[in-house]
Amino acid sequence: MPGYISEYDHYGNSPEFIELAFPAGTDISAYEVVIYGSDGRVDHTISLSSLTLQSTVRGTDVYVIDATTPGFSGIEMGDSTALADDTGAIVQFITHTGAVTAVDGPAAGETSTYIGTASGTTNSLQSDDGGQSYYVQSSTNPGRALNGRPARPCLTVGQVKRHIMRGISPQMPLRLRARKEWDFDAMIERLHGDPGSSGHHRKRA
Repeated sequence: MPGYISEYDHYGNSPEFIELAFPAGTDISAYEVVIYGSDGRVDHTISLSSLTLQSTVRGTDVYVIDATTPGFSGIEMGDSTALADDTGAIVQFITHTGAVTAVDGPAAGETSTYIGTASGTTNSLQSDDGGQSYYVQSSTNPGRALNGRPARPCLTVGQVKRHIMRGISPQMPLRLRARKEWDFDAMIERLHGDPGSSGHHRKRA
């Protein structure tokens, strides 16, 4: 995959965001992210030419779309999100609610793939396998520098967490396994601060 959505925060945090990962050096100036409404029509389009590289980690360039990005007005319940490459071909078309079949725009005729729902204002959906699957993680980190520290994209945080959790014996009591995971999340929040805040979905004009 020439790029993918590595983290997806749709719950009305301040701000909602989309983290994108590409092979290092990829020219994304002609790529677009297109937000579709529940009716399958284009709601708004974001040109990636306006994005600034946040970090390069293990051969991966990380970018973030958030409230500071021109053209981005948030992700509403029922929306689907498409990533289109420099030829207009759809790289990904995902949704956190019911599947939507696009009726216009670059994804016309395609149906979005459900990737799960991250309820709660501190949660997001994250992929560590190139966008093939997503899971809920509780320490949102949209690839930006926090508290003056260098940007650490969430895709690498997730990889570390999964490595740690794999090292825990399946025979360990569930209570202790849960404690280990809680300790990891608390450590990440101490390092990077808590970027999440309570909020509600914004109403579109």
